[in-house]
Amino acid sequence: MIMNTVILHRPDSTNPGDYYSNPSLYFDLGNVKVLDIKDPRSIDKIKDNSNVIIGGGGLVRHRKFDSHIIEAVNQKYRFNSLVLWGAGHNYRPKEGTEDWHDPDYLDKFDAVGIRDFYQERQHQWVPCASCMHPIFDKSFDITLNTVYYVHQMNKKIRGGNLEGVTYQYNNIDFESAIEFLGSSRKIITDSYHGAYWGLLLGKDVTVVSWSTKFDYFKHPVHKLYKYNLHKIKPSNIYRVLDEYRQANINFYKEVKLAIKL
Repeated sequence: MIMNTVILHRPDSTNPGDYYSNPSLYFDLGNVKVLDIKDPRSIDKIKDNSNVIIGGGGLVRHRKFDSHIIEAVNQKYRFNSLVLWGAGHNYRPKEGTEDWHDPDYLDKFDAVGIRDFYQERQHQWVPCASCMHPIFDKSFDITLNTVYYVHQMNKKIRGGNLEGVTYQYNNIDFESAIEFLGSSRKIITDSYHGAYWGLLLGKDVTVVSWSTKFDYFKHPVHKLYKYNLHKIKPSNIYRVLDEYRQANINFYKEVKLAIKL
């Protein structure tokens, strides 16, 4: 019997980080249907007895998506299984708000793979599944010292603040994004996946942080809070691709048990 699996995430073709975080692009998960977590009726569209996989992407504690995760948890009785795969925090905390750090609902999933690395869930760390893409096995000619990979929603940068530097917005296609990042020695970015893919490519990465999603990389990078050419410092360069892929391969074995594949 072929199991029906729903992938619930942001299948946004204008944002390759969101689109390519779908684990079913890299692993056999049965008969797959993809639903957009941005759709307010997304949970109601899931048929009974489906396997539901939420992720990847910055969905946890996101002001638009967190309520949908909670709704899925509350309707778990309808599903064959409920899994979180490669999703992570994406919140702008303010003093006096609810505890955003480690939501209790994570304990109600049948399998948890969270892309953030922090004390309470180190044993459940599973980075974004896009690391499985074969493009990361390619070698790239380095033709640029520093590149800027800018989130398409960053309106301040659209005003021309990056005049005179080499940059791309993150709404280019996936292959072009990796080619662009791969051509550099240093990456400056306010895109989560710009930083993540830079780590996979072994680059010197600096993030311009605006959300909790930048706080829990397993391998930390240098952080700024606005684009400032004068405060860029050397960061750490890692070789993480094999480790990140193995974490996903190991989690896939856990998921197969959960969804009875």
